[in-house]
Amino acid sequence: MSNRIEEGVYKGRGIEGSAQQGVTSNGTEQVALDIEIPALGRAVTTFLYFSDNAAPYSLERLRALGWEGGDDPSFPGISKNEVDVSIKYENYQGEDKLKVEIVTGGGRVVLKTPMSDQQRRGFMARLAKLEKQSGVPAGARPAGNGEAARAGGKIAL
Repeated sequence: MSNRIEEGVYKGRGIEGSAQQGVTSNGTEQVALDIEIPALGRAVTTFLYFSDNAAPYSLERLRALGWEGGDDPSFPGISKNEVDVSIKYENYQGEDKLKVEIVTGGGRVVLKTPMSDQQRRGFMARLAKLEKQSGVPAGARPAGNGEAARAGGKIAL
């Protein structure tokens, strides 16, 4: 029987008191947190990094868990919220390594070339015309399998 976890997105919750602080081999501060995944019947560990570029995302993941800030090294509140947890494998130095990541909004994108007011009005008029031509009533859900199916705590993507 394989001990390998099936890749996917699962529901999970941080485990109070599991936080470990450390430093990577290149000097980046990091925190390891355990997350209980009920659908798997086990906990997994996620790593949060605090380089200048990664810190905003790590803070967002801590807040998603329920951490309210402060200087307590146990990160109180991390068990407050249920979150989506992505589990996948990445090849690192010839070996598949488990990667566990708390799923958050992913940040905000700003388009390089936004439409002018005139372009936006023209586009919205075209969109309204296309919608009307489609014959589907406004607010109707599309037919088919466009929704993510949920089964056993795992979200099929």
